[in-house]
Amino acid sequence: MGLAGLYKLCMSGVKLWKEVPTWDLKWLKGASLGIDATPALLGVGYIIGPRIASLMMAGAALGYLAIAPLLAFVGTSAPDLVLPPATEALSALDPAGIRNNYIKYIGAGAVAFGGLVSLVKAIPVIVTSFGLGIREVAGSAGPRTGNVRARSGTSRWWWSSWGRPSSRSASGSTPTAT
Repeated sequence: MGLAGLYKLCMSGVKLWKEVPTWDLKWLKGASLGIDATPALLGVGYIIGPRIASLMMAGAALGYLAIAPLLAFVGTSAPDLVLPPATEALSALDPAGIRNNYIKYIGAGAVAFGGLVSLVKAIPVIVTSFGLGIREVAGSAGPRTGNVRARSGTSRWWWSSWGRPSSRSASGSTPTAT
């Protein structure tokens, strides 16, 4: 917490460096590179993990290094073309204008779509869990057949922890259930 506060003080308070440094690539019209390296966003990157952070980085690279130059090319081919939500011609937009009018919306749509796909994939688990919860609260009569351990009589804990060093004994063999 103290390190993040010191970083924020040096960046925003003392202004030792820019909060959001960006570079427009002159050799690729419409493309730009930049980073928003605030402590909060760096913390979010740590929380979501390297896989999701890499996917988001790949999406940003696609947006800023492929889609933005494509839009700039379309703007040079059709100089009077105005695509909503922009209010001026596509050819008149600089990389910041392309980012603010198009790339941010494309990125937000991609994140929302990814969330919807994850939700749809999780629906079977949600429905099953909800049904089991309702049955537990209602106190349904009869034996609990929904519990895998009660039905089979064996524990499957070894399956989820296979290969983890903490789940193996000192000899290297897999421990047995008691």
